[in-house]
This record gives sequence, structure tokens and C-alpha cells, in this order.
Amino acid sequence: MSFSDYLTNENHRQHINLSSYAWYIVYHDINAFQSAQKEYTLSGFINHIFINFYNQSCANLSSAYSAKFNEYSRLIHRQSKLDLSESEKQHLIETLCDSYIKEQADRLISFPKGEGKKIRLTNEVYQIISGYTDSSAESHYFKKPGIFLKAIIEEYSRLTYIDREFIFYRNIIDELNNAISQKCTISIKLINGKQFIVIPYKILPDKASSYNYFLGLARFSHRDPKVKNEYNIASFRVSRIVSAVCNYEDKQSIDIETRKGFEKAITEKGIQFLLNDIDEILIRLTSEGIKKYNSMLYLRPEYTKIIDNDIYVFHSTPMQIEFYFFKFGKDAEILFPAELRSRFAYHHAEATEIYR
Repeated sequence: MSFSDYLTNENHRQHINLSSYAWYIVYHDINAFQSAQKEYTLSGFINHIFINFYNQSCANLSSAYSAKFNEYSRLIHRQSKLDLSESEKQHLIETLCDSYIKEQADRLISFPKGEGKKIRLTNEVYQIISGYTDSSAESHYFKKPGIFLKAIIEEYSRLTYIDREFIFYRNIIDELNNAISQKCTISIKLINGKQFIVIPYKILPDKASSYNYFLGLARFSHRDPKVKNEYNIASFRVSRIVSAVCNYEDKQSIDIETRKGFEKAITEKGIQFLLNDIDEILIRLTSEGIKKYNSMLYLRPEYTKIIDNDIYVFHSTPMQIEFYFFKFGKDAEILFPAELRSRFAYHHAEATEIYR
């Protein structure tokens, strides 16, 4: 039977049974990826992941078979020492492909059952799943559309967070990569409403592989003659970009020297702190604060000099200082600049108020 024989209800409702781990990842990612601009229901999220992932998923057995067939064909036809006829080579290739597909299918079917839920398939997902005929590898191995859908979501849930982020934001990332390959500027809009024109460089994760970042030379979209609005090295978290549009008529690329500047900035500041200007920042550390600074290496800003044994001078971004030193509490006192000192004082006071 083909998948379409099972998809008979008018509302396109489909039962799916995922392992407890997969359900955990699904609900985690719904909360992690949705924003004020768009909230996802369970059905909406699973449909979105299916559309963005099924083509590259191992559960797409038909595509996997074609790819392996081409790969094995090239390898076997290069082996001049193989004393096989063309029909025998063809049979060998098909046997190897069948074995590979069965291995993949068995692995995907082996994910444990957990809790079953009903979701509604969008028309697009319904049409894709219905298109698998009874002669397809998917129908042969997975038998039912719910098992096929489960295989895709289970596989997705075993990926790393940044790989799942890549899948969820595939449309944005495709447009960013398009700008990189076409060497044209791209207009992006962030969650906070700010808009930029960017000469693209590349997409990279941070050192901890927590998030994906889009790097480039950026300036604000609007031009104000009263405001200096030049291109500067910048990074944008992909999950904070709500729209991206290539400007194909504006061809610009990043030269070798600027690329070196990018790599230096990433090394010195960290990829997530490139958008902000560098400030001189003075911090008084207690003896305990000095111990913490010497032992906590992750995202640690490097000091420029030390005054009177306990005042550390940094040339860093306020964001990085706040990210790193806020957890020091009383062991790190911001002395300068006043705005950053006030921000620390305000947030510490807010935290204290909760416990009063």
C-alpha cells in the first residue's frame, strides 16, 4: 500500500509516536526557536521541520538510493581489474544499494516508541507524503506515513543544537549563503527591528557551538547625513534575523586584508561580540575576583594593564564585560564607564529585590 492509502481523512490529521527523548527535543526547540514574530504550535513546528529537513534526511530513502547508486557506479566502473560484464556490474551496484538502504531503514525504524499524538499536516506536507507510491522504498520499509514521519523527526532530534538551528532557519540561511556565493550585499532585519546592509563574509558557530552567526561588514540601512554610517565588522546571531533579501545589483565582496581583520577580531573578541564598539573599562577585583578571573577561561576578556594590584583595565565590548563579569557579584566592581557601572548596579539591585 502507498502512503496515500492511509491519508484518507479530510483534515489531514496524522498520528505520530515519538520517543520521550524526541518529544523533549521537539518541545525544547519550539520554545527556543519561536519568537514574538511567530509562534509555533506542535503541528506547525513538525510540519516546518519536515519541509526543511526531509530532502536531506536519511529517511528519504529514494534520494539516498540514487546518491549511493551514482557513488557505487563511479567506484565500480573505475575498477578496470574487475572481470565483470555490464549486467553483472549493474547487479552488484543494485545489491550494494539495497543493502545500504535496508541498513538505514532498520536503524530509523529502531527508535523506541513513546507517547503518541495527533498532528495536522499542511497541504504541502500532505502532498509530499502522498506522492510516495507503493513501489517506493519509503512505502516498502516504513509501511505507514506515521512511521516515515517519526523517522524524520527522530533523526532530527539526534542532531546537535546548531545543526537543528541550521534546519529550522534554513530559508534565512539559504538566502545568506546565496549572498555569499553571489558576492552581493544583503539587507537583513533583526528581531529588535534594526535593519542593516551587509557585505557578507561567512556563517560560523561560536567556539562553544552554541549558536550560528552571520559575519560581514555592516551598516545601518537608513542613511542620515548627520550620522556617520560606515561599514564595520559585525556578527549577527542567525536566530535573531527575521528577514534577509539579497541585493543582486549591488555586487561587493570582502578583500583579503579585511578577511584577516575578521579572523583577528574573532580571536580577540569572540564571534558573538563583534557588533559592538570597544570601550576602555576599569574593574576593581577582590582577591576572590582575581581567582575567578584566573580560573574562568570561557569568553574571558584579556586585560590591558593592572593599576594598584586590583584595578584591571580592559579594552573590550560592554556586552562581553557584562556577560563575563556579572556572575562575579561583589567580587567585581565596575569603576568606568559610568553607564556600564549603572547597568550592573541596576541588575544586581533587581536580583536582590527578589529575595527581600
